Amino acid sequence: MKEHAESKPLKYKIIAWIIFIFLSSLFIYLLYYVYNVFWGLPKEILAPIIAAFAAIFVTIISFFMTKYWERRKIIEQEQLRQKLQLYEQFIGFWVRDLITGKLQESGIMQEKSKQFFIDFIPKLILWGSDKFIKDYYDFLKNFSSGLVQDPDIIFQKMLIYEKLLYSIRKDLGYKNQGLKEKDLLSLFITDIRK
Repeated sequence: MKEHAESKPLKYKIIAWIIFIFLSSLFIYLLYYVYNVFWGLPKEILAPIIAAFAAIFVTIISFFMTKYWERRKIIEQEQLRQKLQLYEQFIGFWVRDLITGKLQESGIMQEKSKQFFIDFIPKLILWGSDKFIKDYYDFLKNFSSGLVQDPDIIFQKMLIYEKLLYSIRKDLGYKNQGLKEKDLLSLFITDIRK
């Protein structure tokens, strides 16, 4: 599965290069054909004809490339919008309820937790990046080991949560330059650096 996800962009690049080489070869062949057809014509007539063919070719290629890039941009914008909603829902749930410990208080909170997962997982499958899904799985695997009182284990779980937050930021286009371990956690856990 991982190979397929990584090779997909490579496949598109290879296809794009094949199309580019094909169209370039076609253009060169057309130039050669036109040159042979008009070999006997004076240069004053031949030059404008070649220029006209080149202009038509460039116009057609530009049109299709523009349409392709516009469509790609629209898709990327929609994906970003959906990811923002997904990640806002995720962060809001985990920061507000789990980190403050409210989910452990009552059955009502446990019902909220169940409803969160019912709503969140389908969105995660549709809109989460590959890295975020993997990091989310690692987070859940570590988080689901039950309530722990040992501060070192709790701290390690919080670092895994922070890794997930960095994954979200990277997926949204941030470089995370200059940010290091505990920087995001320190935004809501004031004594994390002690």
